[in-house]
Amino acid sequence: MSLKHFHIFFIVAAAGLMGFLAYWSSQRAFLGDGSWSVVPLFGAGLAGGLSYLRWFLRRHRALH
Repeated sequence: MSLKHFHIFFIVAAAGLMGFLAYWSSQRAFLGDGSWSVVPLFGAGLAGGLSYLRWFLRRHRALH
């Protein structure tokens, strides 16, 4: 696996984790076991990860 492919895998894995944590924390908050304040943080992490993946893929195509 090349460094580029590992980087893409790592970004996708981190974004998947953020998506799962956003879902999980919203379910806990809905049931009254947690706080809603962390849900936007995980949502922002997911959005940031996906926008970084988009930027990385565009930049890599421009370099080759």
